[in-house]
Amino acid sequence: MSYLYIFIGGGIGAVLRYLMQTIFVGIAPYNTFIVNIIGSFAIGYLASWFYRNEVAWANISQANLKLLLVVGLLGGFTTFSAFSFETFELMAQSKVAQTAIYIVGSVIAAITATYIGWFVAK
Repeated sequence: MSYLYIFIGGGIGAVLRYLMQTIFVGIAPYNTFIVNIIGSFAIGYLASWFYRNEVAWANISQANLKLLLVVGLLGGFTTFSAFSFETFELMAQSKVAQTAIYIVGSVIAAITATYIGWFVAK
């Protein structure tokens, strides 16, 4: 059943991302920047809210609500929000070196992988 919540949330998140891309089409690539900032704010807000509140909505448990909103909706909207939250968790644990390596490594590895994929496809 948890996969269903992720599936539904992911579909909604992907549609919302597409809508944002069409609304802000004239300011590319900043539309991605806007989506990433909104998604990062939302994941921080929801993580804090879920941490402080035991909640169920429409007969959905808190665990499944997290799957629907955080993994599904925000995962479909932007994966950058997950990266931001994981970075925040490392910082909160005072793992300074690991945080720096994670940030720099993720950005460099992702851009390098994109380049390699582009090169291989050519």
